[in-house]
Amino acid sequence: MTDRPRRRWWRLLALAPVVVVAFVAYLWACGAIWWSPLGPPWVRGLALGAFLVAAVVAIVRLRGVRRAGALAGLWLVPFAWFWFAPATNDADWQVPTSRATSIAVNGDIITVENVRNFHWRSDTDFDARWEARTYDLSKIRTLDLFFSYWGPKLICHNFVSFGFDDGRYLIVSVEVRRKKGEVYSTIPSLFREFELIYIFADELDVAYLRTNVWKEDVHLFRIDASQKAIRGLLVEYVNRANLMAKDPEWYNAVSNSCGVNVMQNAWAEGAKTPVSWRLLFNGQWPRYAYDKGLLSPGDSFEDVFARSSIDARAQAIGYSPEYSTAIRTGGIERYTLPKRNAPLAPPSDPTATGTAK
Repeated sequence: MTDRPRRRWWRLLALAPVVVVAFVAYLWACGAIWWSPLGPPWVRGLALGAFLVAAVVAIVRLRGVRRAGALAGLWLVPFAWFWFAPATNDADWQVPTSRATSIAVNGDIITVENVRNFHWRSDTDFDARWEARTYDLSKIRTLDLFFSYWGPKLICHNFVSFGFDDGRYLIVSVEVRRKKGEVYSTIPSLFREFELIYIFADELDVAYLRTNVWKEDVHLFRIDASQKAIRGLLVEYVNRANLMAKDPEWYNAVSNSCGVNVMQNAWAEGAKTPVSWRLLFNGQWPRYAYDKGLLSPGDSFEDVFARSSIDARAQAIGYSPEYSTAIRTGGIERYTLPKRNAPLAPPSDPTATGTAK
């Protein structure tokens, strides 16, 4: 092989990574245009077609730096929309997410507006109830973490429940906020199709919906943390919800989802930053905790995970004021949250089982 063909091959090999990056970038840009708020599908289709035609013209008609500059400038158009498009709190929302929560804080007392307490019979048959409730942060006692699986065990829906010494529980569930007519799908969520909402709710709403209506595979773990840490975590959720009342956020299945928010708020409160790739898949958190010795030692993971299931107890009690007590009957598996600093001793809890490491 002569020097000229050899140089040509080396040039092609050097350009290959650039071509791959450009292809992925333009594929992303196509998604940003298609799922943009430009209007009905035919309008977005025309915009997407014009974008691709302009890219082809730049590739065919231009060379060198001019071609690269034109393609980069063209790509910046959908990127600018994606980056600067504001989320909104003002839309024709579906009923379950129609009211955002706002929380007034007065020392230890918080007043939570729009606590959701729906009575669900199906996705479309429910009694919509929004309530104002007052909680005393000095009376907070427990923190429970729910895992609700609807399919493969890699991912799930996480939500937390704060328990108070008067027997009440307050759930915080980070969810997709959908407008009327919208149907959730993972790919569109990556392109700012849906807003994010923090739902503050009764356990007979969020937990009951998943155990008894949707009949998902729901597991419950008691987070082994101090009262001070639990209070700090609830304050983080309160601050975030109040912030979003002024500055709404986009939901993103990868970067701003239920699991991501659980970790973000835990880190802000003081939890140790995880380093395992497995924590990117929130359905694997129990397995990760077990492997790290943070669940009941001496038992198999399968036994621990099976004991954490609450479906049978939830379905046996049904829609009842005793629901929260029933799903915790028989003991709760402890889940130790790693801390940067050693936490204070957690309050005694006669319902909890297992030995935290």
